[in-house]
Amino acid sequence: HLDDVTGAVQRMLCDRIFHSKQDAVGLLKAGADATDNEVALQMGGYDHIAVVGSMGPVGMKRIENVGAIHAESGRADLIDAVVVAADAIARYVRKNKWSKRVLLVS
Repeated sequence: HLDDVTGAVQRMLCDRIFHSKQDAVGLLKAGADATDNEVALQMGGYDHIAVVGSMGPVGMKRIENVGAIHAESGRADLIDAVVVAADAIARYVRKNKWSKRVLLVS
């Protein structure tokens, strides 16, 4: 099912490139073998959540990042993943009043 999900997310990002060029996207992986996120570095915890693509404009690099995702054996709490995603968004937008959204694919 992972191939189906990554394909759907890639198509969604392609739509964003053509229709919403100002959108920014970041990509996190919950269930990663390693932990690689800012919240874990600063506060501890939030294990097995890794930043696959940091926040930035939608582009082909983000689409390639999605295609490179593969299944790993780590176990992560999905609420922790949402917290890490919200933190990444807050760091990126700072005080700008942009519309913000987290898409959780499980």
